[in-house]
Amino acid sequence: MAKYYHKCSICNKRVKRKKPNFNGKIICNPCKKNENTVKCLCCGKYFKKRVSKRKFCSRACSGKYLGEHTLKGRKLSITTKEKLSKIASGNNNGIIKTKYYKIFSPHMNKFVAVQGTYELKYAKYLNEKNIDWIRSKEISIQYKKDDNVIRNYFPDFYLPNTDEYIEIKGYFFSKDKEKMKLVQKQNNNKNIRILFKEDLEKLNIIL
Repeated sequence: MAKYYHKCSICNKRVKRKKPNFNGKIICNPCKKNENTVKCLCCGKYFKKRVSKRKFCSRACSGKYLGEHTLKGRKLSITTKEKLSKIASGNNNGIIKTKYYKIFSPHMNKFVAVQGTYELKYAKYLNEKNIDWIRSKEISIQYKKDDNVIRNYFPDFYLPNTDEYIEIKGYFFSKDKEKMKLVQKQNNNKNIRILFKEDLEKLNIIL
């Protein structure tokens, strides 16, 4: 074999004037292409990796997979899971990041942060109608999933005069639907209302 011919370290195919890679191996183009094509651990889609340790085709797949498998294999007590649920409730784990606004609550006698323009307009509507409202992490409703872990649902608004819990929804994802079904089903003695865009339009809160 001439000096300018080499053998591929994978398929033994003759490679002409091929430089070795950083591992000192000589790989032909077809083998290199196959070696760089891997299957995404989340969606199963095949993709070409640019980084040697990459396992996911996108950040969305990476976040979804890690979110479902981070605690896999670790045995946590129900008490620990309940503590983690309370901690997570203070974080914005949603897909869509919304802006926070400050608005004064006459009943609480202080400025309160609300999330998104729908909540802001609803709070303004309550103030204009002289309806007392509270937004606080101290007000919560407990519910359970199949794992029997006690979780906490924090309503967007609580109306003390009518004893109503108000949830404002611009987007209603599947996880939110499942959660709210459990909350309402397990707390049917409480008045929990979900207001969507069309409900706010009927109240002339948004035009």
